Amino acid sequence: MTARRRLVSCASTNAEAARWLAEGAAAFSTVVADAQTGGRGRRGRNWFSPAGQGLWVSFVLRPRLAPERAPLIALAGAVAAASALAEVGVSGVRLKWPNDLLLGSRKLGGVLAELHGTPDASGRLGVVLGVGVNLAVPAGGFPAEIAATATSVLAERGVAPDRDAVLDALARGIRRWVGVMEQRGPGPLIEAFGAALAGMGEEVEVALPAGPVRGVAAGIGPGGELLLRGRDGSVTRVLAGDVRLVEGHRQGAEDPLPIGRGEAGGRITPVAETGEGAVEDEIGHGHGKSAGSDRN
Repeated sequence: MTARRRLVSCASTNAEAARWLAEGAAAFSTVVADAQTGGRGRRGRNWFSPAGQGLWVSFVLRPRLAPERAPLIALAGAVAAASALAEVGVSGVRLKWPNDLLLGSRKLGGVLAELHGTPDASGRLGVVLGVGVNLAVPAGGFPAEIAATATSVLAERGVAPDRDAVLDALARGIRRWVGVMEQRGPGPLIEAFGAALAGMGEEVEVALPAGPVRGVAAGIGPGGELLLRGRDGSVTRVLAGDVRLVEGHRQGAEDPLPIGRGEAGGRITPVAETGEGAVEDEIGHGHGKSAGSDRN
């Protein structure tokens, strides 16, 4: 059985899992805490993680993947989290690229993946994957700065699922998707993420360091990047950035590209090549756990 450490409180489950990884923890070892005092998300944002009101968990992963495929790990965590919630009866969870879980229009949870070092002699990466889900935060229980954007299962559905049931389902899902990526490549994961993507076929705006970029959310590329179709038919690959829906702009069903393809719809322009991922820091497309403030 995979090792699991349960903590009453810690600064960050990702930090605890990173230390365990450095000590030689086996793949899929898990750190779960009742509360975090310094939970973090992407770009160093704080994550609101009160005692007993959510699932705050991090996994030690050692996938046999090429380093350029590492950004897909966060997408796998998001797909696994949405599936775990559905398994315990919380249906309707959607994914907001690159890392948010949505219930209705509000953030329910999110994911933060961190790459540590370089591949070992067998080609395995060292990764910490953190997942945070607001399960039992009561309506009105969020800090003022995120009260308008965050939600919980309890606030939306009137009852919270059992935390351990969600955790067990999540652990099974993460193990499954890591295996799928190792054995079959990114295609099935990209398809699953795209099928649950909020805003598909709608106009979105992505905040980038050089300024915002707008386009129709047309699919997910083979590296997990967001594909935006411009008015001229060109396709932009967004590698990092914060996404928001542009109200009142919805396209027809013919607009989305085939999931996992980046060659349709004219020329392709990569943007944010200097995105937010870094070795021993966030991986890839700026993934971070988010449920109103960001996670782990």
